[in-house]
Amino acid sequence: MNDETKRNRWLIPLFVAVFGCLGGLTAWVWLYATGEWQDNGIGVAIATNMFLGAVAGFIGVYALKVDSPRFVPHTLALALLCGFAWKPTLEAGREYVATQTAEAEAKVQQQYAKERIELLKDADPEMAPELIRDLESVSQELMESEVAIRDPRLRLELNSVVAHSVEAISEAAQFAPRDSAQALISVEEAAVARGNMRVSRSARNRLENVDDGRELEALEERRRLEALEERRRQRPEKPE
Repeated sequence: MNDETKRNRWLIPLFVAVFGCLGGLTAWVWLYATGEWQDNGIGVAIATNMFLGAVAGFIGVYALKVDSPRFVPHTLALALLCGFAWKPTLEAGREYVATQTAEAEAKVQQQYAKERIELLKDADPEMAPELIRDLESVSQELMESEVAIRDPRLRLELNSVVAHSVEAISEAAQFAPRDSAQALISVEEAAVARGNMRVSRSARNRLENVDDGRELEALEERRRLEALEERRRQRPEKPE
């Protein structure tokens, strides 16, 4: 790569930042012209808007990718607009980072669940309860993480892993029926709370086949009594 190519490689990002800076300055001029600007120091206000505009322009083009840097005039115009609207652009950038972080964490949990499923298939009676509890916990975390995930393919993959976790928990009932039934109940309740009816129905159907019904009956009765006690605690006291 020659010096000319290297120089051109950095020119577009530099111009993007400069036009974002101009967009921030334009935002200040707009506020001043419309009378919405508050007098807290012109120098500070201009410097703040220009700095945030430059950052927003760069984020809009290279992180949010509102345009391809190959089309220079159009890209610079959009960098200017991102700098002008720096507040929503930066908020969108923050949401983008949060989404990327949530998706990365979900992929780690997804891999962890897959490993636990494979271990549970070959587990002995001593290891089964611990693996069942691990799958119960990670299944709930995967369903909870769906709220922050925008990638529809990843959401489907997470749902599939949770479904396989439910299946593995059910099959492990031969070693630990009580732990299996309790895990299925917890996963079903978490699925209902998040509107995931596919997982909820799967957990309920498999729960009905755990043991010969005695463990399920005992757990259902305990859950009913706990719910009744909770309603009693939340019931407002009658004034004397």
